[in-house]
Amino acid sequence: MKKLLISVFIATTLVTMIGYAEEKTSPPKPNCEDKIRSLSEDITLLNLVNGLNLTEDQIKQILQYNKEAQVLREQMETENARIINSVIDAYGELKSTLEKNEGIPKDIERQAFMMEQEAKRIMGELMEGVANIEKELTGVLIESQVEVINNFNPCLIPPKDLKDPVRAGQAANSGQGLDILRRVRKMPQDVYTEKSPEIVERHLENIQKHVGKLNDEEKKKESERFLNVLNKSRKMSDKEFELNGPDLAKEFISDSKKTLEKDKELRKELEKIHQERRGGPSRIGKFLINHKIVPILEKRLELMKNAKQLPPADLDNIKSR
Repeated sequence: MKKLLISVFIATTLVTMIGYAEEKTSPPKPNCEDKIRSLSEDITLLNLVNGLNLTEDQIKQILQYNKEAQVLREQMETENARIINSVIDAYGELKSTLEKNEGIPKDIERQAFMMEQEAKRIMGELMEGVANIEKELTGVLIESQVEVINNFNPCLIPPKDLKDPVRAGQAANSGQGLDILRRVRKMPQDVYTEKSPEIVERHLENIQKHVGKLNDEEKKKESERFLNVLNKSRKMSDKEFELNGPDLAKEFISDSKKTLEKDKELRKELEKIHQERRGGPSRIGKFLINHKIVPILEKRLELMKNAKQLPPADLDNIKSR
């Protein structure tokens, strides 16, 4: 049964990837959730495009690679139309059988399994083709733009330092950390007990602005470490704090950033290994070989061309104030 459920997933993904439709019907009207999701995706891509500061020539080349990817999908659809129909028929029959809940005949199970293998083959070929296009596209980008993409986290409001991968990730300085510790030390115990979760949450928000979104395990680990620093500072005498406070502030600002960035580098490496094993595009392909980015880049290109057509300012006739 598990294999059959996996088969359903693969076939569904296959049909979606190559744009195949069983019936030529009008698409359903998007609901509020679909509209919000679509707008969020567009905003995320706009934030990335703005941060990349692409040249006109780069945009043209990225659009061309997207056209190649679309041609590849259409070719895959044409070449495998008969198999795709067989996949849909086999899965439709399996669905009807499961709805009856009377067991799965061997012939239906066997056919579904065979179609799963075909779906895997077609999907693998498509992913390999897109990955090859991505390799060519990557050559269009400069090193700093690749760095921006690799460190980019989908967001509604872009960070101010998105265009500068060197600055991206810089946390608050130790002076700000020292001020936080001083305020925490002055809190009565009952106030500290009540406010500490809020202080921790603000710290996590600040960290995520610079190193990217944390998963639950990273949040728990950093919360525990940060609380330990706060508690340590409260236990110090005034003299001890004056001597050790700056180092303690650095510990929860700089060291937390280093630790989390190290964890994220490990996650990126694991993601890279996983991507290499399963094939297909990486983060660059995910963002830049994307049907939703095409209209965004086309509009950006149009704006750039229109800006070039504006007449130059007549400096001789500009009156000084």
